[in-house]
Amino acid sequence: MHCSTFETLKDKTFQVFTEGEEQLHLQLEQVDDLGQSQQLEQFSLIFRDPQGQSLPQGTYQIQHRQLGRFSLFLVPTGEPTTSMYYQAAFTRLLV
Repeated sequence: MHCSTFETLKDKTFQVFTEGEEQLHLQLEQVDDLGQSQQLEQFSLIFRDPQGQSLPQGTYQIQHRQLGRFSLFLVPTGEPTTSMYYQAAFTRLLV
């Protein structure tokens, strides 16, 4: 997965599965390209949960119809108001 993969999915909804297989729906709000060198690509994703449900930091199964099912480490960010936000950060070796 590359930064460009997620840029095309901005504002789309992703399903998140908890350990008990409960499903939450997060919207991809922001894709930040943090730079690239000859060896690394760095980017981050910000997801929003409009329901305001709080997930602890951890690895979750994520699903999107175009990408299938995959694991992502999510970190809650900011103070909850009406929505909760989660960040996933990527540092990929370019081989």
